[in-house]
Amino acid sequence: MFRFVVGVVVGFLLALAMLLSVGTFLRAGDAARRADVIVALSGDTKGARAAAAASLYHAGLAPAIIFSGASEDPNSVSSAALMARAAMALGVPPDAILLEESARTTEDNAQFVRELMRAMNFRSALLVTSGYHQRRAGVTFARAFAGTGTRFANVPADDPDWDPVLWWLHPDQRDLTLREIGKLALAYLNR
Repeated sequence: MFRFVVGVVVGFLLALAMLLSVGTFLRAGDAARRADVIVALSGDTKGARAAAAASLYHAGLAPAIIFSGASEDPNSVSSAALMARAAMALGVPPDAILLEESARTTEDNAQFVRELMRAMNFRSALLVTSGYHQRRAGVTFARAFAGTGTRFANVPADDPDWDPVLWWLHPDQRDLTLREIGKLALAYLNR
């Protein structure tokens, strides 16, 4: 009986450790360092990514920001333009902002941003997205920029819609995290 109880406790602790480590794994973060540009990807509804990009800009870590993302509705403003407006409201000057308004997927973000960075001769970037999306975005951008010599640092935004430690306690966050794990697995398989 004692072994059974110990086994259950150990199993519970291992399961808890795995749940707690998933969020940390997805939220791949590097030390923010000086770069040519900040790249912020669309996708959050609370403006966390635009706010993080603006904060990095104001910290003097890059002289420009690329906001990347199309509109969900072809008759409305692009996600990139909405993020730019939010950043300007936070004091980022319009001449420091570049828009990439065609991307509908993370793969599109990487391809279209690569073209824009090449045109602007940017060789390093801070990649900003929500924590749950950061690892997959990093993998996707690394693949798209392979062989170019471009350096990226992953800088996850603090998204109020996702908790990297307690995601598994909230149904919406749990669904989001499990979907992201599946997408990440596909991203690794497509390398």
